[in-house]
Amino acid sequence: MRELGLYMQLLMDGLVTATLAKHREFELTLKEAQILVAQAERAVRDPTGCEYLWWTSVWAQKPGGAAG
Repeated sequence: MRELGLYMQLLMDGLVTATLAKHREFELTLKEAQILVAQAERAVRDPTGCEYLWWTSVWAQKPGGAAG
């Protein structure tokens, strides 16, 4: 689960970076974008919460040679 949480953090970091870089396309001022980025980063790193991004998919398989 820890690895999945770190993966979600990486996804959010990319989304946050893209939002900041393209703030004009979202009709945000630079200051509004910076505030949004700070709030998103704080939320992503909050250890009391659990990240859930409905637009992501994760694939996995059982480790090592499990016949089944």
